[in-house]
Amino acid sequence: MTKTKLHLRSITFALCALAVWAAAFAASAAGAPPQLAVIVQQANGESASYLTVPANVGARVAGGTIFVKNEDAHPVVVDVAPVSAETATNLGSAYALTNESRRGAASWLRTSVKHLSLEPGETAELGVDVEVPAQEADGQYLAGISIQARGQGEGVGKGGEVAVASAQRYVVGVQVNVGAERHSQLVFEGAAVEREPAGVTFLVGMRNSGNVILQNVRGRVEVERDGEPVVAAPIGPGTFVTGTAIELPVLAEKEDPPEGAEYRVRAVVHYEGGEAKLDETVTFGHEAAVRQEEFGGRPASGEGFPWPLVAGAVVALALLFVAAAVYRRRRRDLPLLGWEGTIALIDRELVAPGAGPLTTIGIGPLPEDPSLRQALLTALGGRLRVTDTLAEPLPGTLVVVAPNTSETAAVALLEDAQRLAGYVGSGTTVASHTAAPPAAGGEILHALLARLHPGVGREATLA
Repeated sequence: MTKTKLHLRSITFALCALAVWAAAFAASAAGAPPQLAVIVQQANGESASYLTVPANVGARVAGGTIFVKNEDAHPVVVDVAPVSAETATNLGSAYALTNESRRGAASWLRTSVKHLSLEPGETAELGVDVEVPAQEADGQYLAGISIQARGQGEGVGKGGEVAVASAQRYVVGVQVNVGAERHSQLVFEGAAVEREPAGVTFLVGMRNSGNVILQNVRGRVEVERDGEPVVAAPIGPGTFVTGTAIELPVLAEKEDPPEGAEYRVRAVVHYEGGEAKLDETVTFGHEAAVRQEEFGGRPASGEGFPWPLVAGAVVALALLFVAAAVYRRRRRDLPLLGWEGTIALIDRELVAPGAGPLTTIGIGPLPEDPSLRQALLTALGGRLRVTDTLAEPLPGTLVVVAPNTSETAAVALLEDAQRLAGYVGSGTTVASHTAAPPAAGGEILHALLARLHPGVGREATLA
């Protein structure tokens, strides 16, 4: 018998594969995660990358064995738990968190242990059994066994800030084949349109209502308005897990519709055993229009709006936009604030009358190419609100100071910055930090830079 050794760096999300989930919310976690190696063995002794278990209802059968080796230099405790399988929003198999309720096949899995204590170089094994309830229908079902070392990225946020952590885990897929009857069916469940921070987003509902894990699902979505194309996007190819549903997002980044705008959404998907089609009209409603206004788009209409005042409002808005443009241009022409100036600005904003939550967004390192750097500065300046300020507290690191920022506005600013940073190269990263009085400017700036430049201490930032 030959065993297949699987390392973290060589594993990808996939059906019928060993899946690895990495929830890396920020790079401020303390140290690298413990190094584990996982070996999967079927019940018949053959090596594999996932477990395939033929099962009958009302009976408990052996599913296989998983070997876990500690390749780290320190002892490690590993938690083991069954987890539910899901379909990712862009297709493909994924797995739920261990603290979520176990649905479907995850509730059928039994493991010989719940925890493993491993010394450096030690290997332990855990058995997996499957017990299918007597009333369960025939079909293909997917679940997983989560294997995760303890103590990864532990930390507590201070002063109401969001805690930052990162973790890595292995998930061994377990496909349970019950009975012999199989039927494939994928259906559309409608469409909707919403305004997300990144732009107008169309959601296409899909469900695998058959009893087969569908692979190589593929198709296309097309959206039009008044007969003119708005956006088109491919669907898949990818896997659709049995008994799951998704809302496939299709982003129309440049769309800025008025409230009440209607769109025609058409979609088709092909899969082994059939195809499904969708043709539906959706309306950009009031709630979406309000969110669009919050993100800097056109104003939403409201009931009882004083239409006789529209002409005067247009003139007033035009004057406001001109004033804002002049202000922004003058502000862009000024030298960017340095270290001390940035701290002083944050302190002033925190004690200003009516001061609310203050968000800082860090971007760095900036590209060395002067043209790319200038393009990023220009694009950022055009996205900022009149009240926001762009600074450069450290050479090659930009910071946006955004006072009185709501949660939705902070998310929008962060996603804008991430998207713009992505245009100038993969070496530029983005981090954010939100605080409220009585926090201090120096503390806030250090916390932001610690997230943006992990491993750089307070003394280094002051050097």
